[in-house]
Amino acid sequence: MSHSNWQFSSLIATFLLLVLGAVGCAKQASPEGGPYDMTPPRVVRCTPEMGSTNVSARRVRITFDEYIQLERGEDKVIYSPPQRIPPKALVNQKQLVITYQDSLIANTTYTINFNRAIKDYNEGNYIEQYVYAFSTGDYLDTMQVTGQVLDAYTLEPVPRILAGVYETPLPADTLDRPMTRMTYTNDAGHFTLENVRDGNYYAIALIDMDRSYSYNAPNESFAITADSFRTQVVPRSALTPAEELQTDSLTTPVDTLAAQADTLSSKDTPSQKGGGETHTSSTDSTVSDSISPYVYLPNDLLLLLTRPKTHIIRLERLARRDSMSLVATFTEPIDTLPQLTILSPDYLTTPTSYYPDLSMDGKSLVYWLTPHASLAQDSLVVAFAYPTTDSIGSPINQLDTMTLRAPKLHTPAKKSSLKVPTDTLVQPSDTTAHRGATIELAPVQITSHEGIHKETTRDSIWITYDVPILAIDTTRLHLAKLIDSVPHPLSYQLLPDSIRTTRWLVDFPKEPGSTYRLTVDTAALTGLYPQKSAPVEKECKIAAANELGSLAITLTDYPTESPLYVHLLSSKEEILATAQPDSAGLVSFTELAPGSYFLKLFVDCNGNGVWDGGTYPAMQPEPVRYLPHSVSVQGRFATEQKWEYDGTPLAKQRPKDLEGAEKDEHTTTPIRDKKRDLNVEYAQRMRERYGKRWNPTDRERKIMGLPSREEERLARERGDFTEIGAKPTEDTTEDTETNHDRQGEIR
Repeated sequence: MSHSNWQFSSLIATFLLLVLGAVGCAKQASPEGGPYDMTPPRVVRCTPEMGSTNVSARRVRITFDEYIQLERGEDKVIYSPPQRIPPKALVNQKQLVITYQDSLIANTTYTINFNRAIKDYNEGNYIEQYVYAFSTGDYLDTMQVTGQVLDAYTLEPVPRILAGVYETPLPADTLDRPMTRMTYTNDAGHFTLENVRDGNYYAIALIDMDRSYSYNAPNESFAITADSFRTQVVPRSALTPAEELQTDSLTTPVDTLAAQADTLSSKDTPSQKGGGETHTSSTDSTVSDSISPYVYLPNDLLLLLTRPKTHIIRLERLARRDSMSLVATFTEPIDTLPQLTILSPDYLTTPTSYYPDLSMDGKSLVYWLTPHASLAQDSLVVAFAYPTTDSIGSPINQLDTMTLRAPKLHTPAKKSSLKVPTDTLVQPSDTTAHRGATIELAPVQITSHEGIHKETTRDSIWITYDVPILAIDTTRLHLAKLIDSVPHPLSYQLLPDSIRTTRWLVDFPKEPGSTYRLTVDTAALTGLYPQKSAPVEKECKIAAANELGSLAITLTDYPTESPLYVHLLSSKEEILATAQPDSAGLVSFTELAPGSYFLKLFVDCNGNGVWDGGTYPAMQPEPVRYLPHSVSVQGRFATEQKWEYDGTPLAKQRPKDLEGAEKDEHTTTPIRDKKRDLNVEYAQRMRERYGKRWNPTDRERKIMGLPSREEERLARERGDFTEIGAKPTEDTTEDTETNHDRQGEIR
């Protein structure tokens, strides 16, 4: 081989090696930056120290173990007692400096509640709850108050709202001063107030719309204890097992990064005034109670939040849509019909000059005008009295006088064969009608019930027309029962709807397992306007008795002083039917389609037939109860269910499988999802990429919350170790999954 050929071959080989090397590098996965820091910042030093007494300095300096940031401090940080001039909070790398602008009050315990306001600078890990406390006097107040806030109507926990206490007595009309001590509820609606001075209090929860830390407007949601209570500390041994269980279940999760041990021990004698106690827990009583023989009371307060009806009803428009009708549109459904008075022209000022027709959703109302030759040319002057609400949702009545102009004249389009719609109904003398328009039969509909009574003996059959129905020719309406497909005529009764003038009810007794046919002939209906109704026919099938079931509920230990209503609910909390118990406490629902149902009741204390929330300060919300589980109804069977009124604690009554998808003004904020742990995914990626070669260092293991290498070695020797980051297979046994949770799952 010549020298030139050898050089050329070397170049080719070198080029191929470079290409293969580049391809090989391209196939390698990009390196990762190691495990993720999922740990929130830790407090390493406070000046003055946590729990200090006789403090005179107005500046607090808190140092953390990493760089921090303060998110929305003005919204999340709570200063107790409330400050006339809000303190200034500044972050300087790892330090948080709080400077009080007001003078400090003598002999007072001060707390700063950081409610998810502090997080690390890079990863955004929050400190869930951190409370810093100091005192300007000789002792630190150490009492605690624990409770839970539930929505009064749905019994759902109310998360992330203000909860606090007021010293007695309460103001008569509104809470015109801020709370004495306050905090926020957690995702489960629980709250714990720390560093409370021993005394008598009312507890209150509040959706504080104006950040006044007080209830001062009727559009604010609130809950308040019916009676005052006194703080106290009692030996744990004095509690019954049930009370001790409540203590464990009604405490908020502790921030273990900031929690400090309770200085109470079996040798300590707690002072009722807090003077001899230096309790410095920064978050919650869970840790302290678990090691202390003493329990802070009350620890089981239950506050029921009343949400005001915030539907703002407004009249969107009252317009003359054509010469024959007016339409009023509202922003929300209306409960009462408005009053329309026609002031001009004179021929429409009689009581029968119009016919109202409310839509099914209750948001729009059509006024059909009595026919007259001059309607197309004359404007209308009307006085319209309608229900509305003020800026905070309180109902008021509004009266407007307005002029509705005559509709514009429509002229036929030149050289066009298209039919131009000109009016709701064609009148021979109406100049707005397009000449030459074809008169067609007006459609008629036959509708039935769409709720729980559909295809039962309580089903309804309605005849619906496009305009108000004045009369129905019974010789042109035929009802028959089909027996072996042969119609047998039946008698019936026609009843006009009191609100919807465009439909009439065909009332007749129905038998289970039967099929009925209703036939409406041409021109059977006489409407407000001279037009012919179209023919229509429909069959209605009633389910057989063996296709339906029934439900009988026996209530026990329920209050009998006021009426009580029981709701049958769907899984979306839609009210399907309502009944009242008899003198023996029996509530019955019959002709039910097979399926699962839920039960809810309320006590109508004021006897108005609807549920009412609380009124500050004296009236609590009307009691609401749920059967804690669903009830299954089967065809052909009568299901019996016993229901003890208070057989289950109120906080545990709402069924977990009740969706509550249909929300109204009583509903609550959804509970926040748990934060995703990125280290679980990181460990799985490393395991898939490197297999058994992946062996993180002890430092990385500590970050991820994994056992050290030595602990792993010992676990392997015992035979109970699961590979780090390994995904469980379909045939993984329960024991293997347990080991995986203990060894391989990142927390």
